[in-house]
Amino acid sequence: MSQEFLGHDIIWGGLKKHERAGRPLGGNGFINRLEVKTGRVFRLKRLKGEVSEKDAGGNVSRIVGTHVDITEQHRLEIDLRTTRFCFEKASIGIYRVAPNGNILDVNRQAALNLGYTVEEMTGMTLFDIDPNISEREYVEIWQRLREKGMNHFFDRPV
Repeated sequence: MSQEFLGHDIIWGGLKKHERAGRPLGGNGFINRLEVKTGRVFRLKRLKGEVSEKDAGGNVSRIVGTHVDITEQHRLEIDLRTTRFCFEKASIGIYRVAPNGNILDVNRQAALNLGYTVEEMTGMTLFDIDPNISEREYVEIWQRLREKGMNHFFDRPV
């Protein structure tokens, strides 16, 4: 895919500055944000780079390197952080429960509602906190959830 990038001079200048400071250009962790003339933005992570040519004055004139497109990974990481923020800050209790009834994760509000800490609850099972549900009932609820993609149920009065 050949595309003309905007901001080439900024990136080129950054790479030249990096090289002048004596830092190697290779290695993971150097991420560029590149925008093409169509307006699409790419996030590229450099895997390897090196100076391939210098001019008569010793200034970098050409750099060769390889990058991997991490645009989708970057978008997914932002989505995950946003989802986690919503989970943790929700004003209602939210539980993430495994098919066997183990509590995998709860938000702070869920723990507060039941008088536990988040850490205490993640070591429990659903059956520890709701004695009115049997393992058989839970398996049925889980199966309906898998079949329909959602399940509505309400707490029973204790």
